[in-house]
Amino acid sequence: LTSCIGICGVVAKLIGDEINVGGGMDARDDDLDQLTELYCKLFLAVGAHINGMTATDNDDSDLTTKVSEVASEEFLSFAKDGSVSSSVEEFITSSHIAEYVLEQCFSKKSFEAPALLQGRFVWLALHAHSELYENLSSRIDAAYRVIDLVAFQMNSYSKESTKSESFEMEARFLLQNCDNYLSVLKSEDLDGFGNAIMKLASSPSVVSVDSIAKPAIISQLTSNASKTNATPDLVRLVHACLRPEASKDGIIHILKSAKAALEGGKVSNEVATECIVPAFALLSHHVREVRESLIEMLENINIAKKDEKVSLIYDKVTNKSSPLRSSLLMDGVGTLPQALSQIVLSFAQPADLQSFLIKQ
Repeated sequence: LTSCIGICGVVAKLIGDEINVGGGMDARDDDLDQLTELYCKLFLAVGAHINGMTATDNDDSDLTTKVSEVASEEFLSFAKDGSVSSSVEEFITSSHIAEYVLEQCFSKKSFEAPALLQGRFVWLALHAHSELYENLSSRIDAAYRVIDLVAFQMNSYSKESTKSESFEMEARFLLQNCDNYLSVLKSEDLDGFGNAIMKLASSPSVVSVDSIAKPAIISQLTSNASKTNATPDLVRLVHACLRPEASKDGIIHILKSAKAALEGGKVSNEVATECIVPAFALLSHHVREVRESLIEMLENINIAKKDEKVSLIYDKVTNKSSPLRSSLLMDGVGTLPQALSQIVLSFAQPADLQSFLIKQ
């Protein structure tokens, strides 16, 4: 096995010289030629044999140790420019070569690699980004990669996965990575943050959504919470639901997570006001379950210092005895103009409320 790993490394380096890996390759290319695809697979194959990167890697045998040592040595020798990384973790988080392979395999999914190799390499890469989180030169670039890696691993879980002794530990580890890197995106790239939230919430794995995505969303909503503002970042989550790539299930998962985070807490008038426009936009969604989830979430908004205009808007939309609520549930797009008109006319000074809404 060690000889095979060595051969993989040698062949990969020969291919790397031919295709100018890490230098002339364009990460924006959607189609890989055969040599580049083979290089990426060999890269994964060598990295996948580095031991100690998954919850089940507990084999301390001499053979396992030797294989890991050989794989680590070969892996570090991939650096074409002759630079020497001090560790596998440093190479994965700082090398343009590693960045390229991770993007092609886990972000763009430009080629098919054996599931076992991908699965083991995911843990190698995630542990590297977790261990070196405090020392990364560009956390924003790392954040995009980590979310793709987490989403890839989430998609592999099924109901049967929960029976594994390692599942809870793996879920906690993935959640910790989400907490770290979603916070980076939230502070540096709001569009990237919305994309990442939707990607996690749209996982086809129900187990992963419940164990990882929803807790991650709630954590971001409440990270800067106070007694008078339980979910200061609520508007960012609502905006994420309006993204072009937003899926029905992803939107519903986000809204249900927000509903849970709002339970028993208060929201500032500012946050409630900021949510009005995106909420009305979402009320025009063509899927009834989305509109219903939104209204249920809005019901949990308890404004700390009630503003007459804002409170009226929320009450009219969420009041269970109101025919307006029923109309919005049944036909969001067709009812929305009429709903806005009814809300404005129900206010003591309609012109004031109309002006308020126009300014939002």
